[in-house]
Amino acid sequence: EIYCLLKNEYQCIRAHSYDDVVRLMANVPSCMICISAGLEGEQAEQICTRLKQEASLNNRPVIIFHQNESTGLLLKWFDYGCDDFICLHNEKKIIKARIERCSIHFRANRQLQVNLDQASEAAFTAMSTSSDLGVNMRFMVQCLECENVDQLIQLLFTTLRYYDVQCSIQIRSLKEVKNYEANGFPKELEAKLLDTMRDCGRFYEFGKRCVINFDRISLLVKDMPTDTPEKQGSLKDSLMILLHGCNQKIITLEQIMIERKERLLLKQLTQTIATVLRKSDLRYKQALTRCAEYAEDLLKHSEASIFNMDLTEQQEKELGFLVDTFAEKTDDLLDQGLAVDQEFIDMLSQLGTQIGENSSQNLSLINDALGSLPKLN
Repeated sequence: EIYCLLKNEYQCIRAHSYDDVVRLMANVPSCMICISAGLEGEQAEQICTRLKQEASLNNRPVIIFHQNESTGLLLKWFDYGCDDFICLHNEKKIIKARIERCSIHFRANRQLQVNLDQASEAAFTAMSTSSDLGVNMRFMVQCLECENVDQLIQLLFTTLRYYDVQCSIQIRSLKEVKNYEANGFPKELEAKLLDTMRDCGRFYEFGKRCVINFDRISLLVKDMPTDTPEKQGSLKDSLMILLHGCNQKIITLEQIMIERKERLLLKQLTQTIATVLRKSDLRYKQALTRCAEYAEDLLKHSEASIFNMDLTEQQEKELGFLVDTFAEKTDDLLDQGLAVDQEFIDMLSQLGTQIGENSSQNLSLINDALGSLPKLN
């Protein structure tokens, strides 16, 4: 009777059991279930209850048709969860109108559910993005407190745990190239891979792995979420921000180290100059003392020559020789007392071209200069 009533307005398919209804709903996503309350036993009640208890099926409208209508029947079927209860003795146009109303409600609810899912996904994405931004900002703030590269890498590994990825890291500082793992020792193959891929651009992807390169740091991600492109893109953006911050911090730490070396070099250079000047002053005083001794010796010999003989030609020559010898020795002593070691002059000239230069060779030049200076307390 229900089939005959609806077949001209709708595509109707008969089902004889709950399993038939489930198979039908799986093949026809947009459908209503019309159940005759007059089925044998309590099949109608069982089918309605099971449909409304099944999470994947409870959004489909279920309409119960009955020969009679009473308050008790309405309460009974409402308790079973049906969407409408229609008496077959109503006029056909009323029955069709109520069925059409159920259909409209079903389509509206389905569209609302789609909109709700989209809104939930957008809200989740916004919250996830906001959370990622907070993690990255916290990392940027905390990395300012790192005093060396090891502390910085430990902070980076701690932050990477939030993104739930397995990574290897290579640091290329002015002093050395060093590889890091979150746990255990770095693997030789991964270290070689990072060293090979360092010049392959900002991103290099192969399979589920991705290498991200900066000047001072490279990161190997071993388990990129390639099955979810949106998550993969968001992860790459976040990791790039973290590595950019690490790269700049490493450059800053290197500059601080160079400035400390320069200050140490200037300190030792000042001490060396002071020592050299003290020695020069002492030699100068000694030279003056010996000059006085030479002058006294010259006077003694001159007086002896004058008293013992007249000023003959020989005496004149002897006196001239003594005077010339005195002058030469005096000049030699003064030159020795005021002279600065030529190696020291060369070192000062070299340092004048090194200190203050912003180059990658600055650190090695400063270390060489420090090694050439005497060790002073």
